[in-house]
Amino acid sequence: LFYYFLQPYINIESVLMEMGLHGHLRDKLTLKSVLELGKSSDDDQTAHSFTSLPWLFLRKLMMVNSSARSIKCASKGNSEKCEEKSINMIEESTDFNDNQESINPLDLITALFHCADPFLQQEMALKMSMCQFAVPLLLPNSLRDITKQFRFHGLEENSIVLTDLPLISFVRLGKNPNLSKSEFLNKILSSKQQNYDTFICNGLVEMSWYLPRGEKKIDIFKEPVAMANLRGNISDFEVQFAFLSQTSSAVFLFCDDLDSNQTFLNFLQLSSKLVLICTTNDHTSRDNLKQRLAQMKLKTYSVILKDGKMNDAEFVAKLKKTVAEIVASSIKLSLEKMSMIATDLGIQVDENNTICQNAKERAERITRDIENIPDYKMKELPLQGKPWKEISKLEKEMCRLKKARKQNIEHYMSELKCQIQNLRMEQGNHRMNEAIHQFISGCCSNEQLYFLKWMKITLDSLTRKHLSRLQEQYRDACQNPKEDKERLRELDNQIASSSLGIQHFMRELSQLYESAHFQGNWNHSSLKKLPELCAQLMLNGFPLELIDGDASNIPLRWIGDVLSALNKLTTPHNRIRVITVLGVQSTGKSTLLNTMFGVQFAVSSGRCTRGAFMLLIDVSEEFRSELLCDYILIIDTEGLKSLELAKLADSYEHDNELATLVVGLSDITIVNIAMENATEMKDTLQIVVHAFLRMKEVGKKPCCHFAHQNTADVAVQDKILRERMSFFQQLDYMTQAAAKMEKKSNNYKFTDILEYKIDGNNWYIPGLWLGTPPMAPVNTGYSEEVNKFKGGILDILKKTKLPAQDFMAFAEWIRSLWKSVQFENFIFSFRNSLVAEAYSKLCAEFNTWEWAFKKHMIDWYTKSETKISNMGVITEQSETKVNLDRVLVALKCEADNELEKEEKKLLDTIQQYFENELEHVHLVENHKEDFFNSARGLRREVEMDIRIKLENAILIQKGIEKVEEIKQKQRDTLRDKVLSLIKVCRNRTHILSETELNKEFEKIWNDILKENSFTKARCGEGDIQTRLIQLACDKIIYQSETFITNKTEPKSDYNSADIQELLCFIDKNLESCKEPEINPEIEAALKIHICGNAARAFQKMHDDYIERTDPLKSLEQFKDQWLADFKDLYHQRDQCQNKAEMCTMKCFAPAVMEYIQKHLGPDIVDEMLSGERGLDFSTRSFFQFSLLKKLLWDDDFTNILEYVHNYETYVTEWISEKITEHFSKKGALLKLEIKHLNAIIKKLKEAAESAQSKANICNNISSFVTYVCRSLNKELVIPSDALNASLALNNSNPSEFIDCFKSSIEKMHKCLEDQLRDEKNVRHKLTKLSVNKPQQVLFSRVFGCGKKCPFCCAPCEAGGKKHTNHFVSIHRPQGIGNYSWIETNTLVPDICSSLVASEMSFRCKDTGYQWHPNKEYRQIYPDWRIQPDTSIEATDFWKYIFSKYNMKFAERYRLKPADIPADWYRISKYQANKSLEDTFKTK
Repeated sequence: LFYYFLQPYINIESVLMEMGLHGHLRDKLTLKSVLELGKSSDDDQTAHSFTSLPWLFLRKLMMVNSSARSIKCASKGNSEKCEEKSINMIEESTDFNDNQESINPLDLITALFHCADPFLQQEMALKMSMCQFAVPLLLPNSLRDITKQFRFHGLEENSIVLTDLPLISFVRLGKNPNLSKSEFLNKILSSKQQNYDTFICNGLVEMSWYLPRGEKKIDIFKEPVAMANLRGNISDFEVQFAFLSQTSSAVFLFCDDLDSNQTFLNFLQLSSKLVLICTTNDHTSRDNLKQRLAQMKLKTYSVILKDGKMNDAEFVAKLKKTVAEIVASSIKLSLEKMSMIATDLGIQVDENNTICQNAKERAERITRDIENIPDYKMKELPLQGKPWKEISKLEKEMCRLKKARKQNIEHYMSELKCQIQNLRMEQGNHRMNEAIHQFISGCCSNEQLYFLKWMKITLDSLTRKHLSRLQEQYRDACQNPKEDKERLRELDNQIASSSLGIQHFMRELSQLYESAHFQGNWNHSSLKKLPELCAQLMLNGFPLELIDGDASNIPLRWIGDVLSALNKLTTPHNRIRVITVLGVQSTGKSTLLNTMFGVQFAVSSGRCTRGAFMLLIDVSEEFRSELLCDYILIIDTEGLKSLELAKLADSYEHDNELATLVVGLSDITIVNIAMENATEMKDTLQIVVHAFLRMKEVGKKPCCHFAHQNTADVAVQDKILRERMSFFQQLDYMTQAAAKMEKKSNNYKFTDILEYKIDGNNWYIPGLWLGTPPMAPVNTGYSEEVNKFKGGILDILKKTKLPAQDFMAFAEWIRSLWKSVQFENFIFSFRNSLVAEAYSKLCAEFNTWEWAFKKHMIDWYTKSETKISNMGVITEQSETKVNLDRVLVALKCEADNELEKEEKKLLDTIQQYFENELEHVHLVENHKEDFFNSARGLRREVEMDIRIKLENAILIQKGIEKVEEIKQKQRDTLRDKVLSLIKVCRNRTHILSETELNKEFEKIWNDILKENSFTKARCGEGDIQTRLIQLACDKIIYQSETFITNKTEPKSDYNSADIQELLCFIDKNLESCKEPEINPEIEAALKIHICGNAARAFQKMHDDYIERTDPLKSLEQFKDQWLADFKDLYHQRDQCQNKAEMCTMKCFAPAVMEYIQKHLGPDIVDEMLSGERGLDFSTRSFFQFSLLKKLLWDDDFTNILEYVHNYETYVTEWISEKITEHFSKKGALLKLEIKHLNAIIKKLKEAAESAQSKANICNNISSFVTYVCRSLNKELVIPSDALNASLALNNSNPSEFIDCFKSSIEKMHKCLEDQLRDEKNVRHKLTKLSVNKPQQVLFSRVFGCGKKCPFCCAPCEAGGKKHTNHFVSIHRPQGIGNYSWIETNTLVPDICSSLVASEMSFRCKDTGYQWHPNKEYRQIYPDWRIQPDTSIEATDFWKYIFSKYNMKFAERYRLKPADIPADWYRISKYQANKSLEDTFKTK
């Protein structure tokens, strides 16, 4: 390196040790480590220790804060009081050891340069130059980033290293100067209006520049000049002095002691002009000094003597005059040329190392032949030219379909797709050029960082030269009134395309990669590694182009794979927060980010930012726990209201797209506003607010901060309140305007779309420069306000509850947002897999909670219904009359309590789900109210269902009670007669034979029958006659038949309310049947037909009920039992065993089997919802995927037709088949049956044991049985006839009966288990389930709201039943649903998801048969959300189906086949399957 860092008497290691930099002598500090976001314990101006001093300095320097040299260090002394140690200016004569309380700022800077790697050195030098600090003279690499702009012969801009300038050097001879060089150098370079310190103190070689602005009255010097200051005594640094003497136009030598330094001066040989500067005290000493000079052999250009009479201003004026005279006729050298002189003097030049030189040569091989930049780009970087720009236009046209006119939409889209494919093929036909090959080679070498730096430096220089030449031509052309306008336009276009940087080479790589991926042609193995290479570059701090500003497009595959590679490289530390800046062109957006984060987005490389670039900032390990992320990704965007785009018709649209994209990608968006331009501010706000509204509508929660730049007024905070309120009102006005454009409610306020505080979300930042460039430093106030702004942003990130996303999630947001903004109606075009996944998870969770709710209430109702059914048994045995009306009231009240409790539990669960910091849950926040409404609707639905069922159960029980009274009278009469007969028979002289006993019993039996003969009742509506009408209403008839079957299956009596419920059911289905229209006459005939069927079914239901409950029939059923009991009593035989077995097998066995059947349904549902098969039923979308996949692989047209036209039937049968298929394997159903059998047998045994243990119960058989029944009155419905028959004429010993009863339970258990095992037919078992049918529960779960797409009839997949918007994942060609062209009678191939993005129109009954634009479909169907296809492959499934069965559909509908695009026929079954998997994201 060209300079010695510290003076010989300073121990460098001790200095570095004290500042904590000793470890970086070998392990160099990197720019990445310096820019890392860390948790700082220091305040803005004071470091807490010497070790944190360098980091505080670097942090302020990276933010271009001129106060970096004024920081202080607070340390604890022996008194434990905080003392401040400053790094401030000290006198030139003071050395480090003389003042241990201070550190010379140059010593700190020098130490940092010594510990920094070359790239950090470059950045430090650049930032110091922006602060107008003098920089250590490093030749020349570390100064190459410094680019200066000035006016000499016109406007000039160039790297300071390449600019030929006169060098004026200031040196000192002697140890105790009376004058400070640094002080007077600062005064020379400062105008009256601008005072700042450039040279901070005495030191080694520091350099600064004076650059004129082209105004004679203000410029100190008319031409640019470089100033060098050699720290210390030149006699100690002869090599450095020799270098300066050979490269300088003049050397200003400060020497007060000529006598002591006479020898040195006599031998002084200078090739440059020498200006000697001495101080004198009086006239005598002045004369003596002149005499000594005359005696010396010293050749001087000028001698300047400063005595006590000359003030500093006069002295500085003389110095300026002398410098100006010398500069006017001086030699000029660039720093690059000076480095060759340094080499000759044996000074080590930083660029002369092997790696740096090899990288330079490699960069020169690529750039040496560049003469005309546009021509070079066309020849060497062809892929990003015309083909890519054409692809971009075609992709947008595929989304907007504006040029389709009257063409068939699907044919037009196929043509566009073909054109894109051809352009991709054209790209693929280009061979990899040598320049790109060399570029890839350089990026993959160990010289990567040096190579990219050289490429940047060289390309920036070429761009500046090329632009300078073109701009000069443009100025000349403008001054010539005869100049052809075409020539001006041509020059304008050349200027616009004359930027060339690393981003253009990276862009070419992206197109190479996209092309190779499209063709599957990886001829160059290096191409596959490009994403990982680019990812590594991003980790090293290089920006990546997100949006190609020239083509206004994003290479999605490339960006996605780079981010995927980043994800792999950083996992598990891959969480990111995104910060973006938006604003009008040339308002300092890039500068704001550069200042805030210390980065280096391009701000002066020929033109403004085009497109968007993203850059990663590391978050330190200890700070990650606070920010809850590992990286901050910052996005710099091109300016809104760009002058280059303003001439284009769609410039506002372009700005909207850009704003929507970056707002959607961001956690925080900074809106940069230049206060001096109110019109531009208004336009910017309109664009930005539009973007925020869009994000609000799609579930994103944007955070916005406004940066008001150039607020120069010192009283801004006090005076700005009115302006803030006015600004807030403008935001509200813009929000309403944006809502109107998006066809949303115009009642929106700005605070409705994001959280906004007038004080907290506005930042007022003064102007960037303190004075007028080029000699103005960056305004300290600017840096400090930006630092406060940065702190505010970090505080917001610390407080946010939203989880950070990883790189893969970020890639998905880029994909979905970009695809969506290409459609005109963004809000209804947006489809994001992360949102879809979050919604799917929410739906799956809600379905689980919904089933838990339903299952709980099913269980409650089953027990309640069982309890009601047992009322008669308990009443008979306890002889206590139960008031059923009171029971109904009590049960309704209990049901309300249960529902209230379960509803609260469900609502709380939903609330907790949204409050938990689950990944991506915030994306579905706008669906929260839908699910709350669905939960409340579920409660109302279940409540209504339970109330009706309870009322029916009570009504049935009331009827049973009346019948039971008759039956009880019969039993009592029969018992009395039997007992009387036994007495008579026993009083006879002989024992009666079996025949005689039978005859005696038959007599009393016939008497009972005569006494109790009845006339069977008939249902009053059994004679309804209707005419059967054949209409096109099969679907409604089928649904009604299902409804009737469900009503008549339970073994209960007809309820007059059933027919009313049926009529309501028919009306509901008629409402949903809009096409074809059903007129009142047909509607009446349909209802008569259905009600006729219902009347017959209900009549049969009633007849069956009468048959079952006929008292005589019941009596006759147990005739044999009465006869057997009569004989046993007559012969006085023990009845214990028989009675116990009868009680278990006739009473409890049927009840146990009914119990099993009632509980199988919910268990079957649970089983179907568990494991992999549960995915099919987890959400409606997954269910649709399963159905469609089965249709695809079954390849059966009949099934497809059934799915399309009889969806409910098909779904129900499919579910039934799924259940049967699963439970036919490995005895799955039997396992459930045995489980419930064992459970209820266990309860039965426990009830018997409990009854036996109670003394007052076990002494009476009736009490014992009643207790057991009462214990199980919520589980088992005991048949009262069988129970009463078993208890009548029972003379058993209670104790023995109980023992026999317990042993009979075991026999019953085995018998029932054998019975269950013997029944192998699962389908038959499932059809016998009369309540809680699993197929109906599952159908209800996946059927949802039942709404269908108004265009293609695809079923809605939205979660819950009370959602506000219906949607479908895959829409169908309309011809599948029997739509045809009126003129030709051919089936329509158009797909509604394509039509809604087109300029086409539609008409139907809902439009009054008037034509209506497809884009405005929501005016007709406001509750439908039909998303345009973001990919032409999304509907490949239905395209495949339609193209394969086109003829069959036509035959079925008696129409002509559709005119299908040719590429549909090329879709394979596997492509169709892949489209399903991609659409439903199953992989």
